[in-house]
Amino acid sequence: MPRSRQEQSPLPSVMEPRYDVASLRRRYDIDRHEAERLLRRFGNSKHELDLLLSGKGRTPTHRLREVATPDNKAAFGIG
Repeated sequence: MPRSRQEQSPLPSVMEPRYDVASLRRRYDIDRHEAERLLRRFGNSKHELDLLLSGKGRTPTHRLREVATPDNKAAFGIG
């Protein structure tokens, strides 16, 4: 069975953007251990990790805005 073109080349695409621990932490406001776990488990492809984290409902730096929202301004009367 012939291998796909992606499997044949051991070198990653030069043009594909990649995350490292620091850039993933900054973009998604996660701690170092979580960033390392995600990179170890799913690789460092920026496209793949963005899809994974957006599928979990995690958008870039969304937590800072949500944490700073007072209870009386939160949606659906939280609090």
